Amino acid sequence: MQFREIDEIIIYEFLKNLGVSIISVFIPIYILTEGLTIYHAGLFILISGITAILFSYPVSKIIARKGFKHGLAASYLFILPGLVAIQVFEISLMLIIVSGFLYHLGRVIHNISVNAEFAVDSDEDKRGSDSGKMLSLPNISRIIGPVLGGVVFVSLGFQTLLLISITLLGLSIVPLMMTKDHRDPMEYDIKNLAEYDIREVLPVFVSRGVDAVSSVDIFALFIFVVIGGTVDVGWVRSLDSLGFVLTGFATGYIIQRYGNTAPLIFGALGNAVLNASRGFIYTPLQAFTLSFMAGIMFQIYHVPLYARFADMAENSDVLEFYALRKIFVGLGNVLVITTLFTTEYFYGIETGFKAVFLLSGLAMIVIALKGPAR
Repeated sequence: MQFREIDEIIIYEFLKNLGVSIISVFIPIYILTEGLTIYHAGLFILISGITAILFSYPVSKIIARKGFKHGLAASYLFILPGLVAIQVFEISLMLIIVSGFLYHLGRVIHNISVNAEFAVDSDEDKRGSDSGKMLSLPNISRIIGPVLGGVVFVSLGFQTLLLISITLLGLSIVPLMMTKDHRDPMEYDIKNLAEYDIREVLPVFVSRGVDAVSSVDIFALFIFVVIGGTVDVGWVRSLDSLGFVLTGFATGYIIQRYGNTAPLIFGALGNAVLNASRGFIYTPLQAFTLSFMAGIMFQIYHVPLYARFADMAENSDVLEFYALRKIFVGLGNVLVITTLFTTEYFYGIETGFKAVFLLSGLAMIVIALKGPAR
């Protein structure tokens, strides 16, 4: 059986996702368990958005010269020290800043590289089905990772969880080395993207940033602080992943045959209702049910959106496009944390969570209006 190069990337993403998902959602919770405040935990998440805004463009220029595979490999030089630092040294404000910067810079490098790799490796006439595969198969690992991480965290501690994560990330390098290395020799000037028809999707990029951080990181904090239970945090994330793994292939098939518009609008509006409801749940069972349904709705809108972004990237300059996308996703991240901190300061943490989830519901409406191709 002959593998397409995108299949090697999918295998790599499976192992990488397992290594990251087993620990990433628990880092802010670890900060809380060490006696620090919600502001310290939120700062670790906020650094993700700030790093994306400041470093996406220079990162894309380096990847353009060194190659996409080199970019994916280089991301480990930042992700791994970021993870190790937060465990090895005594936790403090400065450690959170340094660890958060290293970890999230590695995630920025990885995100831009892997999205560019997908745009190059996938076939334009198979973009819908390839998007379904890319957003389903690697994420099977995210069904296993979070709940396993929660059990390990509670029973064996954060240090053991970190060791397992690093081992899995090391294994993911093997299929990565099998791929070809692509480069984009273009002279990069992100201002040139104004020449392409992408200005209409800038609000969509911001909205994706709002949805991503509110439905994963902030919802995990909500479960831990309001409902309680580290293992429950893992179950919520795993059931969310199960929902979008089960839906991804079907969505890819549907958009390949019938187009992007109807699934994108339906999924975004469904997710709008579910996102806005997150702050009004009170039991683990409610959280589990909502997460599974949100995973389904997420994939119904995200597969066609992901495919559209890949088409737009190929029609412009691949790395410039994904750098710009990452910058505006970072803005969405900053908007969420700013909303959480401001509302928490005046009205308390539960109201802060509700404000964030209502904001993420509005973000989904923006995606429904602006996401489909005109």
